[in-house]
Amino acid sequence: MTPPDAYVPPALRQRKRKPHPLPLPDPPVCGRLLVRLEARHTALFRFLLEAYGHVAAFSVLEPKTALLKVMFSPHCEQAARRALAEISESIPLEVLDWPVRQGTREAGRGVRWGGVGEEGERDEVEGQ
Repeated sequence: MTPPDAYVPPALRQRKRKPHPLPLPDPPVCGRLLVRLEARHTALFRFLLEAYGHVAAFSVLEPKTALLKVMFSPHCEQAARRALAEISESIPLEVLDWPVRQGTREAGRGVRWGGVGEEGERDEVEGQ
């Protein structure tokens, strides 16, 4: 046994552990968006989306037209939308809201990114 006044290296000292934050409750449904891009950009989209720390995952709905379903936790919706906006700086893509909400069919409202305006800024085009 070590006397109380003996030197103990920092690595061997007992440390108080930080309490773990309470986990967020499981959401009843996941958030979803539709993304349309050129089929040749699908693999690049996968790598770019994974680079954002897996805030979202996607599934290919139509391979030929590259219609993708992007799924994310509702707690991470802002981060997922920000990731898609930043990915749109590398590849042109169109983001649409998921058309089905709470058992009803609603038309998706979309924003298409990918064009460059006259002053070098990206154009945001509202779609129907």
